[in-house]
Amino acid sequence: MILLMRNHVNEFVPGCDYTAVKVDATLIEAITRRMETCRAILVADGSLAELRFWDASPQCTGSLDPETESVIEDELDRCGGWAVLDDSALGSFKGAHADCTHMVIVACDSPAVAWSYRIGSEPIRTVDVPLADLVARLGSPLGDPLRDLP
Repeated sequence: MILLMRNHVNEFVPGCDYTAVKVDATLIEAITRRMETCRAILVADGSLAELRFWDASPQCTGSLDPETESVIEDELDRCGGWAVLDDSALGSFKGAHADCTHMVIVACDSPAVAWSYRIGSEPIRTVDVPLADLVARLGSPLGDPLRDLP
């Protein structure tokens, strides 16, 4: 499966509107482990906003295949800027080289995951994907990363 997310607009990096991340057991374990770390810090210090981890999960960034764009855009609109898609749903996704890639665990009332990186010297960040919604969409392979949040 692929987690496709819209990127927040960066006018200096045209054509870099989406980030795709392959969802597999390794990614799920990383999100779960990092959410547990976030939870532990929140118990000690409730002012935590987010944690950043070096992470090379994003496989590609760029523009959608014109043949699949309208269907995928409808799904992104329906889901708040992100969607879980079959591996083949992206068609010919045009990628760009990303540097300094981070997974961001957002610590707030609705914990979320996002990715940030650079294209050249310009920062890019995806929309936040609420973990509760991601768990529901994936059929709970994350277990319950939201249990016992402070």
